[in-house]
Amino acid sequence: MSRATAGQIQLEVLSPAGQVLDEPVDEVIAPAQLGEMGVLVGHEPYVALLQPGTLVYRAGGVRHCLAVSGGFLEATPGRVLVLASTVERGADVDLERAKRALQARTTELARLGLDDPGRPNLERALARARARMAASDLDQRER
Repeated sequence: MSRATAGQIQLEVLSPAGQVLDEPVDEVIAPAQLGEMGVLVGHEPYVALLQPGTLVYRAGGVRHCLAVSGGFLEATPGRVLVLASTVERGADVDLERAKRALQARTTELARLGLDDPGRPNLERALARARARMAASDLDQRER
């Protein structure tokens, strides 16, 4: 673990499984509940609720992607802390499995009524599958 230098932010990403990332980065773009948010060094203190999506960070001119399924982000002038329910590096996503999950959740959702009590959980599962596929796609384009 190296520490952020001037012009960098220390990004730490944690999930219930443990620490996923702790490294200096140049920029963080996260899927906040109220829309995508970017964080650069010197950012005002801020706390955001995350929605399922892709968290993108840039380090040394290279973009990296993580699929997150929700959680919280705390930004301070020199640090970003992400506490996520689940995290998966874009490079580690099993794309075929993610495609199957997306198809299955889409089919299941089409069968449910708008007021079905299982709908919110299914919509979150669908969002997680989309996030995993997007993280994989973004990560592959960077390589």
